[in-house]
Amino acid sequence: MKELSLQSRVIDAVAAANGAAEKISHKYIRGVSDLLIKLETYPPLLAEVKCHGRLINPSQDLDLEVTPLQRKFLYKFENAGMDCCIMSFMLAPLKNYQMGDMWVGLFPAHKIKASLDEHTLVPKHEFNRVMITVIEQWLMVEEK
Repeated sequence: MKELSLQSRVIDAVAAANGAAEKISHKYIRGVSDLLIKLETYPPLLAEVKCHGRLINPSQDLDLEVTPLQRKFLYKFENAGMDCCIMSFMLAPLKNYQMGDMWVGLFPAHKIKASLDEHTLVPKHEFNRVMITVIEQWLMVEEK
């Protein structure tokens, strides 16, 4: 599964929860974050989506692979008071292009690496529910 597919799934999950989400991009500016998300009772969230394969060694930290320009874009809005995050997906592909387990984690823009323990397992057929819960938890923590 590619980042664009995951972005579409997040947009669909937010819409199903009576929120709004859009893929954002700019033809001439590099580093623009991927998604603008607004859930009904929470402030807006700017998210940079990253998709990774499963870790070979679960005790090893995963490089979140955010470019300097992407971090700069997130910092710009974070410094202006907006909630921003790196939305990291870890996937376990199976044979014949089927999907195995999936984990999701939301991290601050300054975070460079993350462990499997910092991600939440997304059970099959529960993507929408888990995604909204993870976003709401992130925004509740950020409000404090």
